[in-house]
Amino acid sequence: MTKKRFIKLLMSHGEQIHRARAIAFLYNSRNIPYKKAYSDYLIKVRTRRAFSQLAKAVAKVGESIRAMTVSLEKLTEAMK
Repeated sequence: MTKKRFIKLLMSHGEQIHRARAIAFLYNSRNIPYKKAYSDYLIKVRTRRAFSQLAKAVAKVGESIRAMTVSLEKLTEAMK
């Protein structure tokens, strides 16, 4: 894979051109082929996005548990 193709693929995932060039430079300076670098990049991006989505889901679950706790406290008070 060429450097130009690698940069364009990074940009298709939302990277700005200057950031994509910096990423390409880092991989190239470590003598990592762009094909392998792209696979590595995708794993990192997808992992980051998955954890971000997981964090949002956990926050929603926490909010639901809090709301349920408030409702159960109100029910307990009403039953007294």
